[in-house]
Amino acid sequence: LKNLSAAYDEKARIADLYAAKYEAGSSELKDMLEARTDAVNAKINELNQRYLTLQNEAAIYRAMAGKFKRK
Repeated sequence: LKNLSAAYDEKARIADLYAAKYEAGSSELKDMLEARTDAVNAKINELNQRYLTLQNEAAIYRAMAGKFKRK
C-alpha cells in the first residue's frame, strides 16, 4: 500500500506541474488532463487495493473467529 500511495503522490505532483505549465502557457491542455487522469487512476488503484486488503482481513477474521458479528 505504501508503494501505491507513493505512486499517487508522484502522479499528483506531476499533475500539479503540468497544471502550472498550462497556466503559464508552456503546455497543452491535453497534457495537463492526461496527467490529472493518471493521478486519479493511481488514487483509484490505491483505494481498490485498500478495499481488497480489508476484505481479506475480514475473511480471515471470519475464518478464525468462527462467527462474524456486526455491531
